[in-house]
Amino acid sequence: MINAVVFGCGWSGKYILQELSDSPQARIAAIIEPDNEKRCFYSKKYSCRHFISLEEVLGGGVEFDIAFVCTPPPIHFFICETLIKLGKSIFCEKPVCRETEKVLKLKKLVKQYKCKFGVNFNQRFA
Repeated sequence: MINAVVFGCGWSGKYILQELSDSPQARIAAIIEPDNEKRCFYSKKYSCRHFISLEEVLGGGVEFDIAFVCTPPPIHFFICETLIKLGKSIFCEKPVCRETEKVLKLKKLVKQYKCKFGVNFNQRFA
């Protein structure tokens, strides 16, 4: 069983949550969403813990194997950098970052900490 956390319950986050919920090999350990209405709705719908921030979930004793980063792009770097340094696997929505230097730094950290990092390139035709 893979324990997952999902950062962001917006457009892509809601689809990730549904897919995780439908998978017999995955469990939603927590959602992280600053919007109170969305946070409460999805945590109730998927019977999982919920948090407002990265710091809160990391301090909350949540055990997870992978993080799905579905937040706005300006927040991706901070979340990904922190999780990579903890050795967590990450699946990040595109674009990972808007600055090439930040993407290269994350790439270097992934190699250093030997974790897995994937990018969701869905709907590239849009």
